[in-house]
Amino acid sequence: LGIDRYMTYFATRRVKLTQPNIAKLAAKEPR
Repeated sequence: LGIDRYMTYFATRRVKLTQPNIAKLAAKEPR
């Protein structure tokens, strides 16, 4: 299945669009 590739592509796009939010989340609960 190409789900992995699709999810990776989608995740990358979302990260690019919502990087500030990701930074805030990372600061709140680091992994």
